Amino acid sequence: MPLGLFSSNSSKDGPKPQPLTSEKEERTSSSKRDKSGSASGLGIDIKDSKGSTFKLGKKSYTVEKKLAEGGFALVYLVCDKHSRNYALKRQLIKDDARQVEACRTESQIVKNLNGHKNIVAYIDHQLTVNKAGVYDYMLLTVYYPTNVLQLMNSRLLSNRCLSCQEILDIFCDRFEGGKCANRPTNSATTKVLSKDTYTQAYMEEEIQRYTTLSYRAPEMIDVFSGVPIDTKSDIWALGILLYKLCYFSLPFGESALAIQNGTFTFPDTPNIPDELKAIINLLLTSSAKHRPNIFQTAYLVFAAANRKCPVYNIEKGPRIELAEAVQILRLRDNGRQLCQTV
Repeated sequence: MPLGLFSSNSSKDGPKPQPLTSEKEERTSSSKRDKSGSASGLGIDIKDSKGSTFKLGKKSYTVEKKLAEGGFALVYLVCDKHSRNYALKRQLIKDDARQVEACRTESQIVKNLNGHKNIVAYIDHQLTVNKAGVYDYMLLTVYYPTNVLQLMNSRLLSNRCLSCQEILDIFCDRFEGGKCANRPTNSATTKVLSKDTYTQAYMEEEIQRYTTLSYRAPEMIDVFSGVPIDTKSDIWALGILLYKLCYFSLPFGESALAIQNGTFTFPDTPNIPDELKAIINLLLTSSAKHRPNIFQTAYLVFAAANRKCPVYNIEKGPRIELAEAVQILRLRDNGRQLCQTV
């Protein structure tokens, strides 16, 4: 059984609501910006002021403002000659073949998944290289003026939380969007670390580059454990997200030690139903092999929303009923209370 087995379902000492940032902002604040993605590191001038223009294919787009800045890329609000708004991601790369390939893969995935109502809509992309060997990657998508983060921050300002129905709607949308990308786990999608020092160093670099500490699973903190980093690591991140939607805070903060320890608490307020707490409890299981898979997770979420689960049971695993998950939560809570009295 996992560490943090006896997680309490209420605690006055739980994390307090806090101003929320995007994962990109969290990632940037927790690590220095990589020179391969910064304009200053490449010795070239990057146009990011209002009125600057970018050319993508045969069309030109004018910068309205910078929307976000991550560790390796910038995102702008741009408009075309008809004053239609778009989101433009731009990344500059030098001497990093893996990152160039990652950009190619990203644009292809976004393009292939285009058309689903819950997935960002693809418009165009471009990858060019200049004489100095600097790659200029641009990805153009539909611009969405509001998002979940903005909704949460507006509620935080008015001292309100998301309703249970809103949380379930957001999470169900997440699974409906991911359904078209869901596929069996195989050797191509599972990363298993060898004892080779280079392999471990490479994996640590990839984790630092593409993930945020507060969303990393225990096996991503301790890459020497030999535990595969696969879709079960994504399940952990979904648990973090669900907790954040419920409490506007993070269960482990940004502490690698707390993540490895696996112990977290549920604050007294807001009053979250046991069904949602039970789902979080299962998703944040320290042992990857004991975490539910994507179908089992989706089945629980849609059951809580009283909706039919649209996610395919590709792995043919058993369903976990919501009542069973709630019972597990209560057994763990009772176990923790028993430990405190001994």
